Amino acid sequence: MEQKRSLPDTIAPGWLVVQVFGTLFVIITLVTARESALWIWALYGVSAACWLLFVALDRSRPRLTAGLLGAATLLPAVALGAAEDSTALLLTAIILGRFAALATPSVAAIVGVGAGTMALAVLTWPISGETPVGAFGQALVLLAITLVGVNHRQHVVRREQAERLLEQTRLAQAEQARAAALDERTRIAREIHDVLAHSLGALGVQLELAEALLAEKSDVTGALATVRRSRGLAADGLAEARAAVAARRAPKPGNCPTA
Repeated sequence: MEQKRSLPDTIAPGWLVVQVFGTLFVIITLVTARESALWIWALYGVSAACWLLFVALDRSRPRLTAGLLGAATLLPAVALGAAEDSTALLLTAIILGRFAALATPSVAAIVGVGAGTMALAVLTWPISGETPVGAFGQALVLLAITLVGVNHRQHVVRREQAERLLEQTRLAQAEQARAAALDERTRIAREIHDVLAHSLGALGVQLELAEALLAEKSDVTGALATVRRSRGLAADGLAEARAAVAARRAPKPGNCPTA
């Protein structure tokens, strides 16, 4: 039975909505940035390019795009200590949240990227002009985003595993139904074969007897009676064959007839 899709999934798939809104957030963050250092803009540009490649190729090349998204997460984190505004933190948080929610990379890879961004946030605070409390605050924000993303990822993985298990169960049930149908057809064919073999064998004997009565004794009355018996044998064999076929077509108890 096909699963019903929710109204949002009918309008647009959930993954597409996430990609679109994530792209909008990335664009808005870059447009509102107030950075003057060219090397920071270079990091942002490469990170945005990796994000766009991820959005374009995620459905066809999930492993490649997961690596690109991991790189896109770490690149703006390099500028956390030197950024003139919160662009680096926002860009890192947006892309990290999406990366941590992916089912393709392992949890170890996600934790490694998240730990890398937190390490960059903490280790670059001496050149940022901020207090250590601010740097550790950024690290805690990135930690929280990583944990939320991993938690969402676990839900997605469990749902996909449940869907695969359900599909495998359906396939196994379909195979069992086909095997049962084949066994039933074999049984009916064997029954029909036995019925016809018995009927045709008896019919052959009766026809031989009728032929002998006509040829040797010219006993028309006896031959006619033998032919009538042969006709009865043929009718009985045909009736038994039809009964076997009807038993095959009849619905079994507990099965609802199809409309």
